[in-house]
Amino acid sequence: MKRLFALALGVALAAPAAAEWTLDNDASDLNYVSIKAGHKGEVNEFDQLSGSVEDGRAEVTIDLASVDTGVDIRDKRMRKMFFKVGDFPTAELTAEFEATLVENLFPGDTTRARVPAELTLQDTSRELEIPVRLLRLDKETLVATSAAPVVINAEDFGLDESVKALREVAGLDSISRAVPVHFNLTFRRD
Repeated sequence: MKRLFALALGVALAAPAAAEWTLDNDASDLNYVSIKAGHKGEVNEFDQLSGSVEDGRAEVTIDLASVDTGVDIRDKRMRKMFFKVGDFPTAELTAEFEATLVENLFPGDTTRARVPAELTLQDTSRELEIPVRLLRLDKETLVATSAAPVVINAEDFGLDESVKALREVAGLDSISRAVPVHFNLTFRRD
């Protein structure tokens, strides 16, 4: 009887490892804060995300044309002048972690980790370390939230001239090159 119980428990624990999790765009958020004129902060977001988690690897694709700053002309400028969505429609984030980080979470459990990741934006990739809080809501739902803001620097992706062009067209003295990013990503098990 003990062997049968141990075998059943082993199968139950191993099942999530083989499962794939798909990002639920409607239940997810990715936003950033831009600072302009030295002191004015604005929260902006991306409305279209896709991704998955499987076997210790997370992949998230950000549709850069879905940037939403709350101002139509600013959205158009961000798409055309900064993100250059005609040539670079998406940004890609990949993260590698121990699969047991997800496997060992039972419904209601939460854990924190610093996850190595790579962000690719306009054909430039940079390594990041992302502080993540994982919450297993139930058997079918996993939530990954930034445990602290992730600061992305435009210089790291060769976007200095794009920031300068935005500053000039908007008639601003400054636009910060360092941007804090926050995410709340919900994944559903397939």
